Amino acid sequence: MSKRKKPAPTHTIQAFWPVIGAPVTTIDECEELLTDAVNDLNAVALRHRAHITGPGKGYLAPGRDFPGAHGARQVIVIEAPATPMPPRGYHHTPGRNIT
Repeated sequence: MSKRKKPAPTHTIQAFWPVIGAPVTTIDECEELLTDAVNDLNAVALRHRAHITGPGKGYLAPGRDFPGAHGARQVIVIEAPATPMPPRGYHHTPGRNIT
């Protein structure tokens, strides 16, 4: 019986979630938000046509460092190795005429 090898990560996906409300000030608060983000990461990766291939790292960062944080003072960030998904079958292929 052959074992399937996982594809080697070719990309790193970086996703962030704005912290809504009061700033995070304790490790427990940060860990709770990181857990929520980890649980959401696969859904975010699929929306961006990527497969997560291994564990990532998560951290709390200033929102000003992330365009798209919409003014949030802090964001939870997760960076994880990923591979792109194959293109969808309905995409236009250059040079191919559809008649």
